[in-house]
Amino acid sequence: SKSNGFRPFDSQDWCIVWSRWTIDGDYDIYGAMVNWDGTIKHSAFGIDTTSFDSLVPTVTSITDEKAGKRYALTAYQDGQFGGTHYDIYGIVTEGSTYVDEANLTVLGGGSSFQYRDQLRPSADSDGCRFAVAFVEEYDTGDLDTLIHTFHLDASMQLAVTETREALDRDI
Repeated sequence: SKSNGFRPFDSQDWCIVWSRWTIDGDYDIYGAMVNWDGTIKHSAFGIDTTSFDSLVPTVTSITDEKAGKRYALTAYQDGQFGGTHYDIYGIVTEGSTYVDEANLTVLGGGSSFQYRDQLRPSADSDGCRFAVAFVEEYDTGDLDTLIHTFHLDASMQLAVTETREALDRDI
């Protein structure tokens, strides 16, 4: 241990996310900023509070500093048409501040409201890009896992870095 009291994670904050049932009769996504030692840096804030069911949130590691700011992407399945169809959406935040959002299914080359559900996202960051994996249901029980990578472009909008074929098609 170092005698000067330096701890490498002293300035490290994490964004945590969850989905909860609201009085409006749907599920919304909330987040909080937490310090490495468990101290709450910013209490609960709304990430997606639309009238659609927003479920299964996952948040990336925070990016490396870019122009003095650090970003996180929250990916989640969003129920359109009263929860009868799901696409994967993403919202980028800097702390508790909204930066951009997009339908990641469409941004990744799919078509919105197609007759396939995109479900159960998992996301992370390598420090500058975001990777989002999710399951796509082609027919009942025919599930494929896909992965897309995204980044923030010069205008701070989500953009596709690369799209991938299914990771486990027809296993």
